[in-house]
Amino acid sequence: KIGSAFYYNSIVAGLSWLILTILAIFGIYYFMGPIPPAKLMYLPALGTSVLEFSEKGLGFLHISGLLLGVFIGLSALANLLIMYAHLRRDESFSVSTGNIPIGTKIWLWIKNLVIVIIREVAVQKRYLECENKNRYYAHMSLLWGFTGLFTATLIGFGIDFYGLTISHLVPFVIGVVFGIVLMYGSGYFLYKRFVKNEEFAEYSHSTDWIFTGILFFIGLTGFLVDVFRFSLMPMAWYITFAIHLTLVFDLLVTAPFTKFMHSLYRPLAIWISDTKDQLNEMASSAEAGEEIKQELPA
Repeated sequence: KIGSAFYYNSIVAGLSWLILTILAIFGIYYFMGPIPPAKLMYLPALGTSVLEFSEKGLGFLHISGLLLGVFIGLSALANLLIMYAHLRRDESFSVSTGNIPIGTKIWLWIKNLVIVIIREVAVQKRYLECENKNRYYAHMSLLWGFTGLFTATLIGFGIDFYGLTISHLVPFVIGVVFGIVLMYGSGYFLYKRFVKNEEFAEYSHSTDWIFTGILFFIGLTGFLVDVFRFSLMPMAWYITFAIHLTLVFDLLVTAPFTKFMHSLYRPLAIWISDTKDQLNEMASSAEAGEEIKQELPA
């Protein structure tokens, strides 16, 4: 119901994005203040000092990040359960497991989950079958760019809050590399939607523009944050970081209700479908074997 508002009611969608943006800006201003809560941090590997958040700024980032993570996790889980419930109501979903041992069924579910994660998520093998390989590379860039930036964020959190003994240079390098990757992927799809020279880009919903646009500007503002951080320009760094955080907030808080969720819906659907078909095939083979045994003379 929430997701439908983003696709079928442009007024509700626009107001939602606006309210979320205002909420993010107000939170940053109220909890971090109008003056950059900054300090200098020396990076031995580079032999220079850079701007870093003080305890006040880090505390806000930590608490808000954890709260956002819990909200996204619970919302995504609820949506996946709703999807599963709909599948269960479909007659074609039925699984005839017959006399298949429980251990075999568990092993098959686990094996197929690993296969789907590798084949459909990490490599996206079926997407590779598209004739336009550039679109495949761009789609992979979106996936791995976002994943890489998320990893860099987690490492940074681990260093700042949980005593992870790794140089701050590690998440910085990861962020730069995968920021470029993300901007390539999102920039490709934005360009295609402008020129409309491929079938998939002939019609674009407003959410298509917003989604890819936010991804692109998350990467761009991330680079500007680093430029101002190393240039020791606290106000420019703080303003750019606030814009960056607002974009990230808008993207993630709406993720469970927008096309972002296809990254979870699709693998789940393929996992269930493939495993269901294999279980039915195994059950049919087992039943056929039993019938043959019964027909044989004693």
